[in-house]
Amino acid sequence: MFKRLKGQRGFTLIELMIVIAVIAILATVLIPRSGLVRETAKEAGIEANALQIEATVNGMIHRYPVAQLPAFRSALASKITANPLTNPITGLTAVENKLNAVAADGATKAVVITDVAAVDSHADLKGVVWVQILNDSGTTVNITPYDAAGNKLETTIVKRVN
Repeated sequence: MFKRLKGQRGFTLIELMIVIAVIAILATVLIPRSGLVRETAKEAGIEANALQIEATVNGMIHRYPVAQLPAFRSALASKITANPLTNPITGLTAVENKLNAVAADGATKAVVITDVAAVDSHADLKGVVWVQILNDSGTTVNITPYDAAGNKLETTIVKRVN
């Protein structure tokens, strides 16, 4: 009754079940890794934002004397607003020019430009690049990126010589 006709080929039920089991095992290994790759890409985006701000600051910092620090801060904010950076975590692009880095909807912005030092860890600063501009013996700019958990990634210091 179940004799194969000449030239016909097919898979048995056992062979199909083995193939499905192998695919399922591969999927359980690869799916968690894709989330890790996404997180790594987001952190790379945050670091790229910090490097872009550093390049912008390096290009602008020699144009402004220390006495014109407010003009430097507003010029930096307008330059970043003209070429908006996207926060890889929230997708928001606006520059927050206040001490509060949180938007009205609770999501964080891409960049904060302020006089206040960045905190070590803050849940509201996910993906933010914090730019602190100090007026000491020269203009000092601290650029601090925050990861997806709101922890500092690193601090880049750019110092202006009078």
